[in-house]
Amino acid sequence: MNNYQKELAKPQNKIYNKIQILDEQTSGKIAAGEVIERPANVLKELLENAIDSGATIINIEIEDAGKKLIRVNDNGNGMGKEDLKLSVVRHATSKISNFNDLDTLNTFGFRGEALYSVSAVSKLTISSGNGKEASKILIEGGKFKSQSASPNIKGTTVEVRDLFYNFTPRLNFLKSDNVERSHLLKVVEECALANLDISFNVKTNGREVYTLKAHASKDIQTKILARAQEILGESVSKNLKFIEHKFLNFKACFLPVDSMISTRNLQFFFTNRRPVTSKIFQQALYNAYKDFRQSNKHPACVIYLEMDPSEFDVNIHPQKREISFIDSSSIYNLVKNKLAEALLPKQVKETNLGEEPKNLEQTLDSFKPLKSELDGKVPDAVVHKSFESKQNAVRDFEEAEVYKAQQKAPQKEENLTFEPETKQKHWHKPPYEYKGQISKTFLLFENPDGLIVMDQHAAQERVLFEKYLKELNNKKVSVQKLMFDVLVKLPASSVDNIMGWREFFKKAGFDISQASYAVLKINSYPNVFKFNESEITDLFTSLSELLADPKSVTDEIKKNTIALFSCKKSVKANQALSKKEAEVLIESLKTCSDGLHCPHGRPTMISFTAKDLYKKFGRI
Repeated sequence: MNNYQKELAKPQNKIYNKIQILDEQTSGKIAAGEVIERPANVLKELLENAIDSGATIINIEIEDAGKKLIRVNDNGNGMGKEDLKLSVVRHATSKISNFNDLDTLNTFGFRGEALYSVSAVSKLTISSGNGKEASKILIEGGKFKSQSASPNIKGTTVEVRDLFYNFTPRLNFLKSDNVERSHLLKVVEECALANLDISFNVKTNGREVYTLKAHASKDIQTKILARAQEILGESVSKNLKFIEHKFLNFKACFLPVDSMISTRNLQFFFTNRRPVTSKIFQQALYNAYKDFRQSNKHPACVIYLEMDPSEFDVNIHPQKREISFIDSSSIYNLVKNKLAEALLPKQVKETNLGEEPKNLEQTLDSFKPLKSELDGKVPDAVVHKSFESKQNAVRDFEEAEVYKAQQKAPQKEENLTFEPETKQKHWHKPPYEYKGQISKTFLLFENPDGLIVMDQHAAQERVLFEKYLKELNNKKVSVQKLMFDVLVKLPASSVDNIMGWREFFKKAGFDISQASYAVLKINSYPNVFKFNESEITDLFTSLSELLADPKSVTDEIKKNTIALFSCKKSVKANQALSKKEAEVLIESLKTCSDGLHCPHGRPTMISFTAKDLYKKFGRI
């Protein structure tokens, strides 16, 4: 029984004090906890203040993932002595004067809480000048320490040191440095994509990460695509398309259906240059692609919408990311329809790769999944009740699996030893006779019991997964050295996330390093997968979303990561196989400890007996 449980078990006869007003320090820390959850929240607030000041150049320095230092310097309008002192007072702001001003708000900040909250949980120094006067103030833990004269240089420099030094619970809940640094860089990437006329220079621990110059071109398409290339990476940005609706103030760059990627990390939504989280945008995006998209592929995009401030509300949460629209249906239709129109030309008929023909789906509806003789049932983890749920269910399952894996408690054991999910008896009754391929996706076999329909992708996933796990468990991973390093350009935030897993990748047969903060260098990979250069790029783009905090690694997360390796190299839907390849695949599947399920839990095959056929045709 832990201390909390012991306290609950005690008789609850506590006499509460009378209502009282909290002291400034206590209330300040509580308020800060709502606004400042991690270093990235601090950086976001400081960058928004710099942008609101009219800055055209913003310099950012970060040390120890923001815990030791976050410094933001800008060339904006700056503040005089009195304004500087008021800037850290709670609810003091230059952005609005009354509630009605929210209807015409064109700044990022407006609450007057950000600097106050930051000062309550750090050692804060601000130097600022407006061209007429300049000064510097120092605040520690919410207590004003000093104000002194400063060189009169127009602009502002904010230094946040020792973040959460007086707020240990929040400090203890921070993730690894790689994860926190990834969040910090994500903030920069969003600000840079939203503010194309501002230069951003970023250093972490003294090393240059980003040098993003303002683009001189007056053509908005050129500016957006150029900045997107710097942030999203060359492999993604080279395929981006651009659309614009000037009357509705809508702009977007996006991937065509044949260039989608395996991660949702590269989706950015902006309303009046404010990065937002909105289900309206998300649903509109995916519904625009729904008739063309394979379940394991996602569109990368940067979407901009400009509208009257009175038509939406950002005053929902202190972090100002959530947004509510007055006319959400109009926003949904605008985004969905404009993207769908842009996706329609020429390629529609060619890109619906993952969807089964209706007649096949109706036929499969009567099939019964093969069952393990020991388990007697398909695992509960399988999301769909039968195969008619198709690939949307696969996506939902895989996302749920990743989420569940990330929520589990850390495990002390670091060895990659995974027990087979099912210790089954043989499910096969030879001889098998190959009958052909259906929709270039399913393999049809006849045996004495009836018919087997095999999902070629799921089956090869299982084969590769078990072969690779055997090598891992025996610590004999066969490694393929590359003649030339493969360079994978990703957002710096993604690179940081992946590098936190470097030791895991080393054990797994990948030799990875950083060519720069935004470029991964791959020197080797596990020989069992035989990746080509484009597959390696696609794999590490996907991994940036799957990988959790290395400090809380579980075997389940590792297993899902390895399952992704197998998935990337397995034969795909709509890929023709020869009779020999089909026969080799089913023979390989026979040797697996669990040949009935792919690593994600989906069935590799379903069967129906001769009796099922007789019933279907009314013979019995």
